[in-house]
Amino acid sequence: MSIETDVRSRAFPAVDKMADALLDQTIAIAAVPASPYGEQERGAFLLQRFREVGLADVQQDEVGNVIGLRKGTGGGPRILLAAHMDTVYPKGTDFTPRRDGSRVHGPGIRDNSAGVGVLLGMVQALDAAGIQTPGDLVVCSNVGEEGLGNLRGMRALMEAWGSRCDAVLVVDGDLSGVVHAGIGSTRLRVKITTPGGHSYGNFGAPNAIHIMGRIIADFSALRVPERPRTTYNVGTIAGGISVNSIAASCEAVIDMRSVEMGPLEAVEASLREIVARHGRGADVKADIEVLGRRPVGSIPADHPLVKLVAEAHRAVGLPVRSEPSSTDANIPLAMGIPAVCTGASQGGAVHSPTEYLDADSLVPGAKSLLMAVALVQDRFPAKKG
Repeated sequence: MSIETDVRSRAFPAVDKMADALLDQTIAIAAVPASPYGEQERGAFLLQRFREVGLADVQQDEVGNVIGLRKGTGGGPRILLAAHMDTVYPKGTDFTPRRDGSRVHGPGIRDNSAGVGVLLGMVQALDAAGIQTPGDLVVCSNVGEEGLGNLRGMRALMEAWGSRCDAVLVVDGDLSGVVHAGIGSTRLRVKITTPGGHSYGNFGAPNAIHIMGRIIADFSALRVPERPRTTYNVGTIAGGISVNSIAASCEAVIDMRSVEMGPLEAVEASLREIVARHGRGADVKADIEVLGRRPVGSIPADHPLVKLVAEAHRAVGLPVRSEPSSTDANIPLAMGIPAVCTGASQGGAVHSPTEYLDADSLVPGAKSLLMAVALVQDRFPAKKG
């Protein structure tokens, strides 16, 4: 009998029975703080939770990822499944979720506490149904996906497991999403430094904010291709000390993205040329710091892994939406490892104070993930030991 058949007949009913527990589990995860580079408390919570759901060899690696193993019977593909635990919200945020009918509001409740909750729910459903997969399932909740985390969690997972896995499934994004092309990005901090001075007494001396303004004006006038889609954004700017002081420093944090490396590198080169041009002078210093680089990577739409994940969504009555995105899947894709990022919940207003989760989406999300695992186990080749 196939894993697909077992999942339909035994694991799906188990998910239906655990609907309330699945939501409670997601809310419990979301209630634990997990700010950028501040995932320690949530990591400790998940370390215990991984053990409670019965995963083997549970551990936390040196960057903070939590990893557990569900051993297979042998002969099937080894799948690494990962859902990031971190959020975009700063330290001091009140992470307490609030229920409002069929919605749950709270920082990071959809992105990505729901992903972690569904991932653990998948393990619980397989156990409740008594289903053993031929291949191992490496179950992970990783750090460093959001903000300036630079995908450090997934980089560490791929360094440790990439050569030993046949496929990677990242659990993130909206229900029905099937991402198989990673948008590359470069994040830079540009800093201008000058001697500064009094706005009246030293009028005419170089002003770091004025210089940054000219840099941003020239940068924002750049023409970039629509295909491949390429974008840029000055996300934050800070500098100066008072209204009547010539600013001695100013810095801006800039994000550039593209689905291909050539245009991405061209935008960065243009920015560096603009900074060099405006940052000249005996009393002017210009510095550029690389804050992060996400690589470009993809597999074709007709790749077996993409087709199987799409089939899993359709099997539970969900539509399939496929578009490029910037996710943890960028890392395995750039390494040539088959990977798909699949959405397992629905909600809205992510990365904002009004973020929410549609509670009813967790059951179809768990079923689609279960079906994806089943189809990969049944039909995807196992090549790595």
